[in-house]
Amino acid sequence: MEERARTATTAAQTKTGTSDALRENYVTPGISGQAISTIDSSATLTPSLSCQKSASLLQVLIQPSATGDITMLRISQDTDSDGSFDISNTLAQQFSGICANGVISCDPGTWSQCHHFRWDIAADRAARLTEVEMPKLAGCYCINNSCGTNLVWGNLAEVLKDIGGGIVGALTTSDPRMGVAQAQVSGPVIDYIGAQATACTANSSVSQTAYRASPAAIQSDATTLATSSSVFQALAASPAGTGKAEQVRNCAIEQHVTVFDPSIDDIVSRTSGGHSEVRSGSTAIDFLMGSPADNSLSGGQCSLFDFRMILHVSDPTRITRRGCLSISRTTGPRSG
Repeated sequence: MEERARTATTAAQTKTGTSDALRENYVTPGISGQAISTIDSSATLTPSLSCQKSASLLQVLIQPSATGDITMLRISQDTDSDGSFDISNTLAQQFSGICANGVISCDPGTWSQCHHFRWDIAADRAARLTEVEMPKLAGCYCINNSCGTNLVWGNLAEVLKDIGGGIVGALTTSDPRMGVAQAQVSGPVIDYIGAQATACTANSSVSQTAYRASPAAIQSDATTLATSSSVFQALAASPAGTGKAEQVRNCAIEQHVTVFDPSIDDIVSRTSGGHSEVRSGSTAIDFLMGSPADNSLSGGQCSLFDFRMILHVSDPTRITRRGCLSISRTTGPRSG
């Protein structure tokens, strides 16, 4: 039995282990009314998961201009899911920015005099734009020449998916029965395959959408259903359901910190010049330059005085006080 379970698990993971595999093997053919095979591919069936299907639920065509703005955006929709477009609308605005739920329209090639629009659905189920305040948009980015060149052409698939995703989001919010199975990009066009699923009535209300407004309710509803389910209770009472493996370990986290206590020579030192140093404890030092005694540096016809000194400062942040230059002069005979 264990071997059979492992074989079934491997077969199931092959067909449903990734989102792409799940969409290819079940979601897309299920919504579009195509054949679906069992996990072991031993049998096929043609499900009827949707009341109405459409191979082309939505199509979006865009055309950017020399300024980088999208100056033409045409939306074609199959609102009654009969397989053909019944609404085709070319929007008059030009688009300088794309958002997750709308678009931004500015002066051509600039990011000034901008207006913000959100995707909405009209009473006839046609996608439209409604002007809103900027905070009501999300995930916006610039596409015209004020931000770069050829941004739309260079990122055509992503721009189409972002525009189409915003429209699809508005459609599924307006009618929760609407399901989108696949998106196909071909040049400046993106097509969405979808269907009207789960609720086979003219009423667009679906009871499960109540969880969108109250996510916490799903937990209590699931508990209620589980209590009345004999299958769930049988699993919960099984050894696998009641078994518990737990280990408790105590650990200590230690941090070792090395404190560096530099001496005054690690902070400042004399490289050249001068003749001596006078230290006051471990926190102060005086550097002396000039003649250590009267005329000790004389030579030739004139007295020579050493007036240059080079200091090396390793850590200026540790110098808390700087002293002043003090000069003492001994008067004596000079020649020359």
